[in-house]
Amino acid sequence: MATITKTLTITSSDVLTDSLNISLTKDVTVAGNVRLQQITTSNSAAAIAALTDDVGRSIVYMKNLDSTIDIKIFTDADDGDDAAADEQILDIKPGEFALIPWAGIQPLYVQADSGTPVLEFGMFAIA
Repeated sequence: MATITKTLTITSSDVLTDSLNISLTKDVTVAGNVRLQQITTSNSAAAIAALTDDVGRSIVYMKNLDSTIDIKIFTDADDGDDAAADEQILDIKPGEFALIPWAGIQPLYVQADSGTPVLEFGMFAIA
């Protein structure tokens, strides 16, 4: 099985009275499905990680490749089977990224504020 390393670093010399320096690293074992792709979004919600993908618990990476348009990530929090993206969980600004541990129990949807910005999307099923 393959391994990926998640790394997070947050630093600042002026956001708090003391300097901020957080550095975390975690190796995880990839246990199956891996997907890395670029998705052209629109102002209609579209599934990007469906329960039918059969991946279960995963590390999900998302980056907004656009320079001006926000991309929103939703889930179907009420029952997961009516294809309604009804609970916004992320607002990824231009150039921003997110790395989240996804339980794989609710589908994920993507929707742009306008236009057709591109979302870089990675999903790594983990043990």
